[in-house]
Amino acid sequence: SSEECDKLLLSLLRKSVPVIEFDNLTGDITPYASLCTALSSPNINGRILGRSETQTVSTRALMLSSGNNVEPLGDLTRRVVPITIQTNVEIPVNRSFRNPTLVSDVRNRREHYVSLALTVIRAFIESDAEVSAQPFGCYHQWTEWCRKPLIWLGFDDPLISVMRSMNNDPERESLRRALGAWQAMFGSTPTTINQASIEPFEDDREERKTLWNVLHEIAPDGQRINHRRLGRWIASRRGRIVRGLRFVQGPQQAHSNTWFVEQISAETKGVKES
Repeated sequence: SSEECDKLLLSLLRKSVPVIEFDNLTGDITPYASLCTALSSPNINGRILGRSETQTVSTRALMLSSGNNVEPLGDLTRRVVPITIQTNVEIPVNRSFRNPTLVSDVRNRREHYVSLALTVIRAFIESDAEVSAQPFGCYHQWTEWCRKPLIWLGFDDPLISVMRSMNNDPERESLRRALGAWQAMFGSTPTTINQASIEPFEDDREERKTLWNVLHEIAPDGQRINHRRLGRWIASRRGRIVRGLRFVQGPQQAHSNTWFVEQISAETKGVKES
């Protein structure tokens, strides 16, 4: 739960642990507010368990997670670099390795391997090379010390996997489908939730069927659409741009909120979509 995540992160970061690992996850990574903050801010603040006081702690730690076919969701997609390991064998645990003591070797020679990584960064800085790398939110230092040296060496930009994760996010996909279906049905005309939720048997247009199916997936209530839940869902995502579209609140009609889909021009988008 969100509360348990708050407690766990604060207790671990208070100890200044170098690594926090969420091992063997059985489900996708939930974008809890404290976890998102810890992955993008230098500090987090929280209440100390069992005491009526708060403390601000540093988030300087490497955070790792692992699991079978698990992915970050929502706001976590831009904060996590996904790595896929494909063994191409039916029973991975039976694999044999050329160097079974690799982990202990790296631990015993940690200084050597750290110096290799720092040498790459230093070499890139000394080269004064101009490497083109799209800015990425608050991760400026990561771009300068991780992304650019790797691109300079000829490797793929690590941001590619992040963008792929963002594009494949189920929540983003639901919003994309809702925006597209809403626009196809109503264009830029302000429309109430009740008007948008009219069932297909009352309006047999293909656009109506598509919109109803999309909205029913978002806010199902048996065989109907839950108007209140759908309204909250759209309100919490208004202004968020997906594929150049976003929900905008229109004027009220008979004391009901209206929504319409706005097309954002290429000049307004700012960052080229991948």
